[in-house]
Amino acid sequence: MAYAGEELNLNLIVWPESGGVAEHANREVEVLLVGMQGEGLVLVDDQPYPIEPGSLLLIPKGASRSIEARSGGFAYLSIHRRRAGLQPIRRAGTSPTTDRSNG
Repeated sequence: MAYAGEELNLNLIVWPESGGVAEHANREVEVLLVGMQGEGLVLVDDQPYPIEPGSLLLIPKGASRSIEARSGGFAYLSIHRRRAGLQPIRRAGTSPTTDRSNG
């Protein structure tokens, strides 16, 4: 599931055990992670943060981060301001001003 509105991106990400995201830094936006299912570990500037259902973690813009699933089916929402160049997601045949049903 993904949503890209005029100002907000929302992605539901699901990883198998040991899956995840390699270390990187995002210099454009702050990111809020919301734990949805399973268990994972997020390293932010080498600080470990366990993520489980209901956990919230705000990752500052420019911080180095990596994400690792510690259980199968580890899922989280990634929420951030829309980056320049991304377009809103919409159903075929609709315009962004008439279709607001996906968010």
